[in-house]
Amino acid sequence: AAYPHIHHMTKQLRKAAAQANDPQVMSLWAGQGYRLAKDMSAGEIVRLLVEEVWETIEQINGFITYD
Repeated sequence: AAYPHIHHMTKQLRKAAAQANDPQVMSLWAGQGYRLAKDMSAGEIVRLLVEEVWETIEQINGFITYD
């Protein structure tokens, strides 16, 4: 069944899962790109983001001319 029908049909199941702190049965939205997610710790993700930001800054600096 399409959303929102499945949402309403599983309301009690999701409520019980939340009370039991069981994420396997909860609705945890991930968006369309969830398949691109990598199994990493939060620290690893932040480190990767910082690296990518610095790489981007270096690329941008390559395009800027200072006259």
